[in-house]
Amino acid sequence: MIDKTDNSVSHVPSVDFRPGIYKHSKSGNLYSAIGLVFHHEDQRPMVLYVSLVYGTPAVRPLYGWTEDPDAWLDEVIVESASGAKSMRRFEYQSSVPTNVAFTSPVR
Repeated sequence: MIDKTDNSVSHVPSVDFRPGIYKHSKSGNLYSAIGLVFHHEDQRPMVLYVSLVYGTPAVRPLYGWTEDPDAWLDEVIVESASGAKSMRRFEYQSSVPTNVAFTSPVR
């Protein structure tokens, strides 16, 4: 069980995360997870990733918190013709190709 009240870096649990290409469980879109970064205020681990559809960078909490249950490692229920099944929100597909780059949206 992860202690969600202690946000210090020294207490970040060992997790099954590695940089690579991940597939979103519901949309099927691919994302390049570059690595872990830490929130500037409370040092919570976040995944830095790039949409391979849109080319934009984003961050998402590594694991769920009370106020943000939409985390990288969360389990979700996916409905299909064969029924509902539980799976991780993002499933590892492969290592990151060396030619992946991201761009910032034009503002």
